[in-house]
Order: sequence, then structure tokens, then C-alpha cells
Amino acid sequence: MKLGDNLDYWRWKYKNCHKFFKAEYYIMYEKAKDEFSEYYKVKYPDAKVEPQVARPFIRLSDMTEVFEEHQL
Repeated sequence: MKLGDNLDYWRWKYKNCHKFFKAEYYIMYEKAKDEFSEYYKVKYPDAKVEPQVARPFIRLSDMTEVFEEHQL
């Protein structure tokens, strides 16, 4: 939790700071991101992100027709 909060804090500081301080805050943000990713790799070594499969587009009117037919 502490690493996540630290990451969120530096991300907020970097995005909302004056342009003269962006480089400093970006370095701190990158450091916090590296610490968080190292912890995540140690804690969850087998975590893999599965790609999402896109579903075909269905119009709302088609769905309501099927629902209305099912209701009768």
C-alpha cells in the first residue's frame, strides 16, 4: 500500500507541477515506479496479463428485440 501511495503521489506531483520542476518530479516518479514494479515482480512472479478478446458489435435494437421475444 505504501509503495502504491508513493507512486500515486509522485505521479500527481509530476502531472500538476510547474514546468520548471517537471524533470525533478519525473525522476522521482520513475524511481517510485521502479520500486513498485520490483515489489510486484517479487510478490507475484507468476502474474500474467491476458489479452482481452473483442466481442462483435451488437446494436441495442437487436438486443431489445431478442429480449422482447424471450419475454413472450
